[in-house]
Amino acid sequence: RMGSRGKPRQGTFFEPSTVGAAPPPRADHCCVALGGHIVVHGGNSAHGPLEDMYALNVGAAARSGAWRWERVSPQGEVPPARFGHSLVRVSDTTAVLFGGADDNEYRWYNDTYTLRFSFEGTPASPGATRCISIAAGGAAPTSTALPTPRCGHSLSLVPTSPPSLVLFGGSN
Repeated sequence: RMGSRGKPRQGTFFEPSTVGAAPPPRADHCCVALGGHIVVHGGNSAHGPLEDMYALNVGAAARSGAWRWERVSPQGEVPPARFGHSLVRVSDTTAVLFGGADDNEYRWYNDTYTLRFSFEGTPASPGATRCISIAAGGAAPTSTALPTPRCGHSLSLVPTSPPSLVLFGGSN
């Protein structure tokens, strides 16, 4: 809920009205706020790890009174199903995904993906969210060792010049 000056009131939680197909139940997923959207990726379900992606348009409430869910169909190389990974915002339209695990395959990851989004949609579907590209991380420079595969870690963007990502903890 908003306070008298348009700022959220401290200490209050609320369940917003939503429309659209919400993601199925999950745990150990990751999400990131990009612009007026919250992007949810992967996680673990009762049937195993997930590779799906959803966007919650929180800016839609200004137009319709409800936040809007939509499933996002990415273009490019889609990360394999995983949970316990991280997703970090690097701009209003770009995020970096790292690591995670797939216990069905007994596999832990140390891969990275750059996800770029378009929130304008297309003429046929205005306002729709599109993941316009996913690029798998390339080889690291020879002076940089890749982190070991892990899940349950944290990853943060440090606003240095150039920006850096700091990885901490996790297990494998």
